Amino acid sequence: MAASRLEETRNTANTAIINRSDAFACDMIGGKQTTREISEFGRFFWMKNRHSTEIQRIFDQIVTPKQMRAIRALLTPEQLAIYDSMGSLTNKQVNRFFDSLTERQFEYPIEIIDSVDQRSRLWDLYVSQRDPIHWNYRTRFYDRKYRESSAIAALVHQIGITSNTLVDVAGGSGDLARTISQSTRVRNLLVVDYSERAGEYVDAINHRFDQSVRFQRINIFEGLIPNGTWVAKHPCGMLYDAVIHQWANNPNSPELLIVSCCQGKASGFANIDRYGFDAGSHTDVNIWRELTAMSDWSTARGSNNSRQNNPFVRLGESIRTEIGNLAMLGLDMLRANYLRSRGFQVQLFRIPDVIKGNVIIARRSDRPVSVEKRFEQPFQTFDDLMMQANVLHYKLRKLADVHRFNFQGIRRLPKGATFIHETNNVERLIEILERSRDAADSLKTQGRELDENAHN
Repeated sequence: MAASRLEETRNTANTAIINRSDAFACDMIGGKQTTREISEFGRFFWMKNRHSTEIQRIFDQIVTPKQMRAIRALLTPEQLAIYDSMGSLTNKQVNRFFDSLTERQFEYPIEIIDSVDQRSRLWDLYVSQRDPIHWNYRTRFYDRKYRESSAIAALVHQIGITSNTLVDVAGGSGDLARTISQSTRVRNLLVVDYSERAGEYVDAINHRFDQSVRFQRINIFEGLIPNGTWVAKHPCGMLYDAVIHQWANNPNSPELLIVSCCQGKASGFANIDRYGFDAGSHTDVNIWRELTAMSDWSTARGSNNSRQNNPFVRLGESIRTEIGNLAMLGLDMLRANYLRSRGFQVQLFRIPDVIKGNVIIARRSDRPVSVEKRFEQPFQTFDDLMMQANVLHYKLRKLADVHRFNFQGIRRLPKGATFIHETNNVERLIEILERSRDAADSLKTQGRELDENAHN
């Protein structure tokens, strides 16, 4: 039903251009959307008794009694009792019911209802119950995923990789490695992830696209990532630090590509001395925590705030987003500087039009590379970041002056005018970036001293 409709679209889009990474990215994201929609439709079917009386009535008009008897016959007595009382169950009890279903049981309703008319009517009923805001978000989400994956693949193609194995670190179903492989000669693809469900997803996508991507379950904080060119898209929190540290100590992995993620969860990272800070200093520990917390503000824009149409709210969100972007790039610069201090060739790039789009590429070789202008990162040093933060601070001061003049004599600011208070945050960010620059400089000095001692 859902599969057949989306399958037709997939096959049409895929004809003769599957070897192109952008086409494959589009195809794969569409295929995964089909998989998720089928899964959600299956839940809709099994949760019939939790829907409104009107939906249940229409449902019973579409599905014949014979079909329902066959579906019920597939359930165990315990499952049947839970299914019949579905309307009064808690969400946890409903989830336990779904956990108890085998793949055969879950998909059986979709299989047994083979009438085109029935399928069409059931699908329309399902679509009528979807949350339009949720599905609009999903559409934008998949569009962003497509643009992101194809752009990263293009960047890798321009830089070039030297390993015969591409390792997608914390890669889920291996989206990134699969897409990159379409524009390179690398066909030995490996996904490493700690989630067992990721392994199941790898197998499902392999089957759909006739691929042979391998999966290895690894706790990256404890186990060793296999040799190869490593790619990691949005490793969260301290996982980012674990990946770059492992790569730096693995001489058999020639390249690393890592894409930023929100780093608020890295606030408890203990080895900040790795980046030039003093891990025993309360001041430095707090600076690291504040910088990671600010980096999460990069996603402040676009929240489902009921006052989102308020211009003051929109302005406050955009300013906070800019602060978050600068903080995130500061963290990326600290990590890039750490890799440089270890003697590697490191470059910072940017995936355009993508939240959390900063990219670090580290290589063990010093061969020159050139990329399209769209991937260039405009800020390459802490001085660049501080200059941008000072520009933002100047704008805020001007806005505050205008605001005070326009509302002189009014004791309360207009509702939502929180952007005025972001001035303090920018001032604190500048202080944090100054200390981060000093930490990075001290790490460079340590690296030079180590090199001199090695030569002596």
